[in-house]
Amino acid sequence: MPKITTPVKGFVGEVAGVTFANGEAETTDETAIGYFERHGYTVTQTDAEKRAEAKAAKEAVDAAKAEAEAEADAAESAPIAAEADKAKADATK
Repeated sequence: MPKITTPVKGFVGEVAGVTFANGEAETTDETAIGYFERHGYTVTQTDAEKRAEAKAAKEAVDAAKAEAEAEADAAESAPIAAEADKAKADATK
């Protein structure tokens, strides 16, 4: 869970629906996190969160590569299939 640190040391209170104690809080509320980032708060992720994000990004890249390779293979085989179809059509004339 991201840790939020206020620009005011020791702040105690609530901002954007998140309760701070001693200038720190944790939240998963993406809207609140965006607010904090835009307003000078420090947003820190844990190492586990960083690893999870890196893993998800790698999986997305791998999936995109696999899709691109499949499309390239399909594009390469399309002319061959067209030639085979033409040859079959010519043979039946």
